[in-house]
Amino acid sequence: MRSIERRCRVALVSTAPLDKPGSMRAYADVLLQAMARHSTEVEISIVELDPLPAAGPWGRRLSTLALPFRAKRIRSIDPDVWHLLDASRAYLAPGLGKRPVIATVHDIIPWLQQEGRFAGVAGLGWAARHWWRGNARALRRIN
Repeated sequence: MRSIERRCRVALVSTAPLDKPGSMRAYADVLLQAMARHSTEVEISIVELDPLPAAGPWGRRLSTLALPFRAKRIRSIDPDVWHLLDASRAYLAPGLGKRPVIATVHDIIPWLQQEGRFAGVAGLGWAARHWWRGNARALRRIN
């Protein structure tokens, strides 16, 4: 019997612009290099799902609201595993389809802030609290 080797296809989903410096760009680069160096059985690609260019706070909010629709448009990539590079965007996981999704949780400061656990720091408004709670529910459902 002949065996057929197949590489595992992993799509790293970045929600930060990859053409600009920043911590998420650095994380994507380091992860891509490490995976390529240490595993010959993994085919890795980075999918940039950055928000649409937007000016002002309302423009940025609308751009963020568009991300789930943009996530549905990249389903055709159809990797074996999706990896959300930023768990603060876990709400995108359902839009990626039925393939397994993993997410990197860099910190829990946004969750703690919405819970009002930072003395002297202004709390979040009701919309932001609702958003973060929904993101936490999505994160718990990630497979």
